Amino acid sequence: MIDSTKYQAQANELSQKLWAIANDLRGNMDSTKFRNYILGTIFYSYLSERTEEYMQEILKEDGLSYEQAFADADYRPIVEQWSIEHLGYIIKPGNLFRELVRKIVRPENDADKFSVEDYERAVNELTGSTMGQASEAAFSGLFNDMKLQDPDLGDTVADRTALIAKVIVKISEIDFKLSDSQFDVLGTAYMILIGLFASDAGKKSGEFFTPTGPSKLVATLATVGLDEAKTVGDCTCGSASMLLEVQKHLTTGRVGHFYGQEKNATTYNLARMNMLMHGVDYQNFDIYKGDTLREDKYGDVKMTVQVCNPPYSLHYDRNPALLDDPRYSGAGKLPPKSFADYVFVEHMIYHMDDDDGRVAVLLPLGVLFRGGAEAVIRKYIVKDLNRLDAVIGLAPNLFHGTSIPVCLLVLKSKRNGNSSNVLFIDASKEFKPGKNQNTLEDEHIQKIVDAYVKREDIEKFAHVADMSEIEANDWNLNIPRYVDTYEEEEPVDLEAVRGELNRIEDEKKAVVDKVESMLRRLVLRGEEENEAKRPKLQFKADDESDFPDWDEKTLGELTNLFVGKSFTSELSENGHYVVMDMGSVSPDGSIIDTKLTDSARDLLDKDDLIMPKDDIGGGLIIGKTAYIPCDGKYVCGDHVYRLRFGKGVDGLFMHYDINSTGPQKRLARKVTGSAQLGLNSKNVSSETISIPSLSEQRKIANCLSSIDDVIAKEKAELAKWQELKKGLLQQMFV
Repeated sequence: MIDSTKYQAQANELSQKLWAIANDLRGNMDSTKFRNYILGTIFYSYLSERTEEYMQEILKEDGLSYEQAFADADYRPIVEQWSIEHLGYIIKPGNLFRELVRKIVRPENDADKFSVEDYERAVNELTGSTMGQASEAAFSGLFNDMKLQDPDLGDTVADRTALIAKVIVKISEIDFKLSDSQFDVLGTAYMILIGLFASDAGKKSGEFFTPTGPSKLVATLATVGLDEAKTVGDCTCGSASMLLEVQKHLTTGRVGHFYGQEKNATTYNLARMNMLMHGVDYQNFDIYKGDTLREDKYGDVKMTVQVCNPPYSLHYDRNPALLDDPRYSGAGKLPPKSFADYVFVEHMIYHMDDDDGRVAVLLPLGVLFRGGAEAVIRKYIVKDLNRLDAVIGLAPNLFHGTSIPVCLLVLKSKRNGNSSNVLFIDASKEFKPGKNQNTLEDEHIQKIVDAYVKREDIEKFAHVADMSEIEANDWNLNIPRYVDTYEEEEPVDLEAVRGELNRIEDEKKAVVDKVESMLRRLVLRGEEENEAKRPKLQFKADDESDFPDWDEKTLGELTNLFVGKSFTSELSENGHYVVMDMGSVSPDGSIIDTKLTDSARDLLDKDDLIMPKDDIGGGLIIGKTAYIPCDGKYVCGDHVYRLRFGKGVDGLFMHYDINSTGPQKRLARKVTGSAQLGLNSKNVSSETISIPSLSEQRKIANCLSSIDDVIAKEKAELAKWQELKKGLLQQMFV
């Protein structure tokens, strides 16, 4: 099982270091380009480290270093042959990653200084060493996206050298801990870069990458009871994360050969890099580039295990000639051109090993019940082939780029005594809610897997449906037809609701009267009366005199900015701003408390304001503040500034003042950064604020907060009217 705390810690560390690297590149090019330099360099550093470890091992008994052996005319051909046969490539001692780093930070002389041309030559010599060798297919074109002569890196060799040197040095400082990694390092790095620079990424940038939870569930269900697998495949393999996940769930971890196919050139390269970086020998995998629907690169290969997360409801050309393809001819129908889902399923069924082939595939829920040609194909798979073993409905918003709920189909060539039934599981409520995306945690995965293994009815969760039951539903697999999850509604107490409505109405009237009374005290000044440091609309003092003129102050004069710490525990929202709620529950079920902070200064007090410093998504608006209504409940996170005011300043007034049109827009115009936007402390501190006396501040804050209270009462009243309607529906209809 993945250690969620360790996973989060590793991901956070990687994110911070990648951001530091990306900062050096982001002013020169968009993220779709520079991520290739970062990922390519990570991969080159890995291959270099692997070379050193291998050479150290095989030359140990000879008492030679790699440099010494390579310099020896007798040894050199031998170590080159060893490297090609066992690693699949050659990196010369002078091209080792650590040697490139040395030339950057400690050159012996001017002639020894690093140049981007050194790096380009090193990469070309590595890929050139594989040409004509058995490893050529595994390495061909792997560095094509890393164009070291691209003018975007710099107009001159010196400019390009300076930029790439920074990237190389910073990557050399990262310990990728591949042997102890809790996640797909390259795939995760790619997604982090997309997240940091979402404006350049495009909405489908994450489509190749299956999140950890669903990937783990798929791999676990596909390998139940398996010690090893002769062949493992993924026909839309993306970064190959699911292929690698399968290996983790085999009791021996032994896979004879991996197969994958990927249409996108960048992720095709990423998949091969990932296989190599996770210790899969180049001779033990074949990743093909191509459109799975048009080209079957697998030939006659039959698979023990197949996993897949294909693009959902893909449009395809639906060429009638596809019915001549043995993969799709069995049902005699092709799916509609707007829904290629079953084309991928049929491809996988065709390549199932007849003895013990397994398939676990993620698909949109529509495949369970859509009619027409899909209904014909569905009946063919369930009745004629009898390959469908289980249907599992998952929660919504688990995947990058789509919020729809999906299902997981498990198919088996040998049903092991279950050929007369299909297991249905409704796991739609099994998830951990997230701000931008829900997650499937270990506890949810275990619950689903346990139900799959036990294969028995579980109230409101699982049902073993006999084939006759499915036939009676005309082969419709929609999960609610088989798993009844209906929860009896609590009856609405109509009298209590009416009492609440009366109470809210009375409270609202009192607040409205209060607001009306305050509004009557406002004075609208004419243009000739309106002095430069007075607003057009202003309260009078309690003795009916005018308040003093307003002062001009900078935020730096009124407050000290503070940025909190980065937390790996559960984050919650306070007015759409990321802070830690002290009442949150951590992943292990314990209540988060102040022991997580090194200093009490991280705690937010009543009347503090928080303002986002970075554009990290999730509804944050740069320049807007949130008001902290109580002491000691919230901790200041590292993506926000804390504003704490001294005597003579009312925090609630400042909240309304800063969020008014003028200051908020001025702050928004001060953001910096060409990719991820942010406010620096200098820009915030220099913002000028008009501020009245403390008495007038409190009158204004009291008036505006009372109006907010009226709005809240209106919302509460509306909610109670909706509840009353619900109660009437319960009792007026049978």
